Amino acid sequence: MLKGIDNLVLVSLVVWAKRIGTQSALAEDLRVSPAGLTRSLGRLDCARLVQRRDLSVVRASAKEYLVHGLRYVFPARVGTLVRGVPTAHSAPPLSEEIRASQEYVWPADFGNMSGLEIAPLHENVPALCLAHPELHPFFAVLDALRVGRTRDRELARRHLEAWLDER
Repeated sequence: MLKGIDNLVLVSLVVWAKRIGTQSALAEDLRVSPAGLTRSLGRLDCARLVQRRDLSVVRASAKEYLVHGLRYVFPARVGTLVRGVPTAHSAPPLSEEIRASQEYVWPADFGNMSGLEIAPLHENVPALCLAHPELHPFFAVLDALRVGRTRDRELARRHLEAWLDER
């Protein structure tokens, strides 16, 4: 069974495909323990989403899982109004295409927006997106797939598929 850390690892392998070095360096970048990363890679390999031996993503499987399965395995629960980091349609690239009356955020003291709370796919996601801005759009789009309405999910799917196809 996949865990939240597995989504963090999978997304980082997709986004950072050309710059992944050692497993130790990846664990440090993701702010997870080397043992936790090793277990995560084992689960991702077992699910046929990653080839552990070379840290490569199985693109077709990853696309299918992220687009169609993620929202069922890791459903988003909308919470109360909090301060945090924008996500889903409240963050780019979807914030440039969708106008909504309600904002969504990952709860974080360092956040710059108020909105309804959505728990991130892993507790490290908000801080990682601040440290590595290239991750933020990817995680925001995944949250739109988890919590969005049909139109939001369709726009998110298009972005995600384009990113997966170009990397």
